[in-house]
Amino acid sequence: MNDDILLRVEGLHAGYGPIEVLHDLDFTVEKSQIVVILGANGAGKTTTMRALSGTISRRGEVKFDGQQVGRWKPDAILRSGMSLVPQG
Repeated sequence: MNDDILLRVEGLHAGYGPIEVLHDLDFTVEKSQIVVILGANGAGKTTTMRALSGTISRRGEVKFDGQQVGRWKPDAILRSGMSLVPQG
């Protein structure tokens, strides 16, 4: 396992009700990186952030600082040190 990986996302699926917005999303973020999620309106940026923070239903693997957090509730994810801070 790479100790430099802060966030590893594999096979992330998420959406709203029957509408799946994210389809098998994979990415990693190293501890020293600054990462931007960029895309047009409706591309899935907010859905990605909501899925990572646990505020919407998701499937797939989400590891934060070596811990599998993909099945954790939002409050536990927040206590682990990962949070969503929306604009405004």
